[in-house]
Amino acid sequence: MIELILLSLLIATVFSMVGLVGGVLIVPALVLLFSLTTQQAVGVSLFAVMFTTISATLTYAVRGKINYRVGLLLDTLDVPGAVVGRTSPR
Repeated sequence: MIELILLSLLIATVFSMVGLVGGVLIVPALVLLFSLTTQQAVGVSLFAVMFTTISATLTYAVRGKINYRVGLLLDTLDVPGAVVGRTSPR
């Protein structure tokens, strides 16, 4: 468990310095080094990203940097797209 935490901190530190998304490296690392299934690794990565996005959203909202009109427009387009993508036949 401590190895997983240290690996996550290392990846987060290095990737945040260069502006990359950590999921590019953390998902394969979880699969290869910790024997998680791909679905589990993606779930862990998304769970970690959730905290980052909530924190960033709250910070931007407090500073008044959110354009709610654009956000609502994007949500009206991406939510139906996600539903269609999920329910379409494979």
